[in-house]
Amino acid sequence: MQAMNKYKFKSISTAVMSVINVIISIFLAKLYGPIGSAIGTAISLVICNIFLINWYYYKKIKIDIKEFWINILLMTIKLLLPIVILIPVLIFKHISELMFLLVIAPLYCILYAINCYILVMNDYEKNLVNKVLKKLKLKRA
Repeated sequence: MQAMNKYKFKSISTAVMSVINVIISIFLAKLYGPIGSAIGTAISLVICNIFLINWYYYKKIKIDIKEFWINILLMTIKLLLPIVILIPVLIFKHISELMFLLVIAPLYCILYAINCYILVMNDYEKNLVNKVLKKLKLKRA
C-alpha cells in the first residue's frame, strides 16, 4: 500500500475504527467488565483489519485476496509440521524444564528452519538464505 501511495484508506479506517472501538468497549465494559472491553476491541479489529482492509485490497489495489489467504493457510499448515512431529515426545515423555530448554527447543528450531526452507520458501528466499550460509561458511559455494 505504501509503495502504491494508497495508505490513506488504511489510516482513515484505522482511526475511525479506533473511535468505534472506544465506544463499543466502554459500552461492553459496563455490561461485562474487562472481558466486554476485550470483546469490543476484538470486534473493531475484525471489522477493520479483516473485512474493510481485505475489501480494499481486493477492490482498489486488485489483489486476489482469496488466493492470498489460501496461500497463507497452506503455509500455516506446512509450518505446523515440526509441532506435529514433536507433540508425541512432549506428551509421552516427562521432560524437565532444563531438558526442554537444552534439547527440545533447539531441536524444534532446527526442524522449523529446515521445514521452512524445504516446504515454505520460494527460490528467491532460498537464495537469500544460501548467500548468508555461504558467508558464514556453512554451505559450499
